[in-house]
Amino acid sequence: MIARAALKNQNNIFLKNKFYRHFKTSSENKILNQLKTLRGCDDIIGKEAEKHAFLKHNLAKIAQLYSYQPIETPIIESKDIFDRCLGSDSDVISKEMYVFNHMSENKIALRPEGTAGVVRAFINSHLNKPLPQKFYYYGPMFRYERPQKGRNRQFHQLGAEFIGGSTPLLDAESIAFASNMLSQLNLMNNVKLEINTLGDNESRTNYRGVLKKYFEDKINLMSIESKQRFERGSILRILDSKDPGDIEIINKAPNLYEFLTKDSLTQFNQVIECLQELEIKFNVNPHLVRGLDYYCHTVFEFIGCNSTNIPMGRQSTVLAGGRYDGLVKLFGGPDVSSIGWAAGIERLALMINDELLPKKTRPISVIIIQDKNNFGDINSDSDNNNTNNTNNTNNSLILKGLNISERIRKLNIPVIFNLSGSIQKQLKRATKDYNCQLGIIIGIKELEENIIKIKQFDNEIQNDYPLNQLEEIINQLYNNNNNDNNNL
Repeated sequence: MIARAALKNQNNIFLKNKFYRHFKTSSENKILNQLKTLRGCDDIIGKEAEKHAFLKHNLAKIAQLYSYQPIETPIIESKDIFDRCLGSDSDVISKEMYVFNHMSENKIALRPEGTAGVVRAFINSHLNKPLPQKFYYYGPMFRYERPQKGRNRQFHQLGAEFIGGSTPLLDAESIAFASNMLSQLNLMNNVKLEINTLGDNESRTNYRGVLKKYFEDKINLMSIESKQRFERGSILRILDSKDPGDIEIINKAPNLYEFLTKDSLTQFNQVIECLQELEIKFNVNPHLVRGLDYYCHTVFEFIGCNSTNIPMGRQSTVLAGGRYDGLVKLFGGPDVSSIGWAAGIERLALMINDELLPKKTRPISVIIIQDKNNFGDINSDSDNNNTNNTNNTNNSLILKGLNISERIRKLNIPVIFNLSGSIQKQLKRATKDYNCQLGIIIGIKELEENIIKIKQFDNEIQNDYPLNQLEEIINQLYNNNNNDNNNL
């Protein structure tokens, strides 16, 4: 019978696990080692999974306030998309991206960031829709780099992209969106906002030439990473170095603001004015640059501070973004301005307080009192009457427990229905492991009299009730229990 087979399987699993814990062979250990996750790729489970789900829900809730719509793009794209977007000399392209040869001989890549895919999707699907277009997203990204706290080779980001607007007001709104999300996570006391402008193309071209000349006779005194950036022509990225020796040289470098065009300076001052109107605190950091080629004008970072859960310095950025006015055109689309940002979910998960997570609805445990006379002979094929009668009784109890469990779940109340172990063990698991509010106990007596025994774990009250009044009784006891807990 189905129920008997289920019970037999539960006991077999229990016995197998008990044996497996104590008598693992060396070959089994070897298999377990081979089945480990790859370096820098972690399973997300338990509390970590709850935090990820909460962060995604929080983003979606705030995104609705700013009229953003969800978007989901593939995790694999043509490598050419990222080459166009990130620049062939960027650190991501040159050192960190996972690239594969496809069967069609085209190279494909695991996405290292989210903006490129969103812009590609906009060009493919949304050109016939009115601007602006606003998108938010979350999902896994991939970069080959040394795993560290809050950043793996497979990591997760959430982000927002505004396509089709160039006014300083939109820069401020994008920053306000990010600030609002962090505020809802109670993180604004743990981050500081830094902003800067990279100006327009003319501003950056003029500044890049002066900066290159400044670094020429000093580059041999700088870090290997800065030397590599200088050799590749990524002059502006040298300003992003966190090496103490580099910083001393960078602090004496010419200031970008001296080379901004009048329009660029006016636009940045208007962004500052908007942020002041919104009472968003910030610091202007003239050395702030973003590590990707497509940025221009406003760039910003929320940097971790006053937190022991994330590293400081190079890896302290919690959320970052900026304006990328030429990227859509670079992809073959119209010449429209855009701005966006992204945040690492793992890093946010390290920072948020567990108390922010939604309280779990306490379940109800359905507990079966099986006939002990046949508990040890569940694998027996004996045909004697006592065994058959016991099997029939246990089968009826299991089916009744299954039926009751589903009736309660239809009331939108979670249920724990576990067949293994004695009634004492089941009661202990219900309270210690699952924090159940109520326990419904069914044995031979309850089955014969068509009743159920309900135990209220919080006050230890236990009574018998008619089974045909199950829904009415559960609603009454469960709701009262909920109200009592909310008043504690």
